[in-house]
Formats: sequence, structure tokens, C-alpha cells
Amino acid sequence: MRKLTYDEVKEVFESKGNQLISTTYEGNKIPLEYICDCGKVDKKTINAFKNGSRCKKCGDKKTANGLRMKLEDLKQLLTNENCELIGEYENAQIPFKFKCSCGEEGKIRLADFKKGARCKKCSIKKRVETKQKNNNYAKQYQVLFENEGYKMLSPYVKAAERVEVECPKGHKVKITPANFKTGYRCGECSPSKKKTYKEVLEFFESENFKLISKEYKEAFTILQAICPKGHEIEITWDNFRAGKRCKDCWLENNVGENHQRWNANLTDEEREKKRNIEGYPEWRKAVYERDNYSCVCCEKKGGKLNAHHLNGYDKFKEERLVLENGVTLCNECHLDFHNLYGRGNNTKEQFKEYVKSKYKEKTLA
Repeated sequence: MRKLTYDEVKEVFESKGNQLISTTYEGNKIPLEYICDCGKVDKKTINAFKNGSRCKKCGDKKTANGLRMKLEDLKQLLTNENCELIGEYENAQIPFKFKCSCGEEGKIRLADFKKGARCKKCSIKKRVETKQKNNNYAKQYQVLFENEGYKMLSPYVKAAERVEVECPKGHKVKITPANFKTGYRCGECSPSKKKTYKEVLEFFESENFKLISKEYKEAFTILQAICPKGHEIEITWDNFRAGKRCKDCWLENNVGENHQRWNANLTDEEREKKRNIEGYPEWRKAVYERDNYSCVCCEKKGGKLNAHHLNGYDKFKEERLVLENGVTLCNECHLDFHNLYGRGNNTKEQFKEYVKSKYKEKTLA
């Protein structure tokens, strides 16, 4: 687009009843000083001026006119509140004279009237009533605090504004009465408050666990410890505090006859077929951990995994719980293998052949 000359710019300002003060024009991004038609000195770029932007005074007036309520609607609004318009109404920003429902005359802006403001007499009465309500609320909240053993140390202002209180253990904290009413209490006494290493150590020892980690950062940092039975575990403070403990101990106490779904009516043969034999969960976990929870064929990590017996579970009973007889396979590779070689009488040689045909670069030890 062609750059305007100074004379063209000057003509634009003067065509709108404004007087250009700046004596040079450098470009459409440089503000120009001018006298607005209302008499106020202001600065605007030529583009902003052409788009209708003017000085702040004119802008406020334009906004107020845009918000201007129709005179009939204003009169109806006042009538609904038992008030009466007795002066001229210009726009929403300029106060108009009215007669209040109490009989007093005053001036008020439309926006303030809509928010509930009235004449000076009514405003004083409303403040007195609000103060009385606050005094009643203050007494109610004071009773609420005292019933919980808390002592108010600063005056009540409103439900959403914090007051200083002293909890039953002597901690001085700030809390809003509204939050206290919904159940919030002293943050220093809260179990979610960040613990020191000493507090974490003492809690582990009280549960007969030995904490190995020498530092504590936050609730989700993994800590190393030794359980009462000597198992080394990794656990976060958040989980330990919530009641979680040693996984190995849990497995020992929840397999076989100790498991909640133990069916005493099954025969040993039926249990073998369903692989509900003692030591099987531990064998499967050991296979996964050795293979880093990754498929030994396609190297996919996580997802639905299978602990596959190289020499079949049914035919080679003595190798069912031998770690070296197991490998981790993803669901896709596991199904693919058994679709090719069937189930029940599989051998390690079959698996070597499968790996060689599917993944030529891989070799099985």
C-alpha cells in the first residue's frame, strides 16, 4: 500500500473536526499528536484514528452511550423498586437525580443502582444492618472455633477473609471461617504437611522397617527400606503412609491357601492346569524383572505381557518354575508363536527357530 503524504494525513484529521499538531509524518505506526474535537490533546496512529479511535474522554462517552438504557426502560426499572426519576438521564456513566423509595432525593449512576445502591440514608441503614449481621456471624464462627478447641486471635471481617487462630496444639495459623466450616483445620497438624527426614525415619522404625535412604525430598520420592522379614523394598512416603508395605511379604501371605479366592474343592491336577501352583506368581515376576518388562522378540516394553515357558508347562513339569525356562513376550508375539507351533508340547528349539525366522539379527542364548 502506498505511503500517505503529510498533507493527506492532515486532511484525514481535519475532516473529522480535529487539528493535527505534529509537523511530520514518518509512517502508520508512529503516533501523531492532535487536538480532539472535544478540546483534549491526544496521540494516535493514523490507522487507529481512521478506525474510529479517539481520546479517552471521547472513548468513555462512546462506551457510556453504547450502554445507555432507554428512558422508558429506566423509568420502569425505578418504578419496580418504588423509586422515581426526577432529573434528566444521559447515559450509564453520568449520575441522574431520583427519588428513593424511602422518600429521600439523591443522585446515582445506573450501574450502581443495578448493584443495589440507593440514596445516602438507605446506604447508611444498609451498612448498619450489614454490621449487625457480621456481628452475628462473628459470634457464630467464634462458637464454631471454640467447639473445636481453636482460639480466635484476630477479629472476624467476613467469611472469605482469613483470621488468625490458635489450634489445640498451640500452632498459630490463618484460615478463612468459610474453609473452617467446611472442614479445613490447622495446616501444621495436617498429615499432608511435608515431613522432615527425622519424622519419616521415626515412622518407618515404628513399623519395624529399616530406612536405608539417607535423605527425604517429598512424598513421591522413592525410598529404599528393609521390611521386618529382611526383604529390600522401594516405596514412596505417600504409599507407606497410606498403609502399603512390602510386596514380597504380601505375595507370601496371599498365595495358595492364604489367597482370598482360594478354592479348596479343586484337585492338584486342576490347580496345575490353571497354573495355581505355589511359587508361580514369583516365577512370573522374576522373568519380567530379568527381561526389564520387555518382549525379548520385538523389544516392546510394557503393555500386556506373558511369561512364556520355553519347554512347555504341561510336558516339562520339572522346569515349570526354573527361571531360565521362561522368557517375556508381548501378547502379539506370544499368540503368533503358538499359532505356528501349537500349545502344550513346545520346546526351546521351537522358540529358537521362531526367533531366527522372525528376527534374523537376534539369537537366543
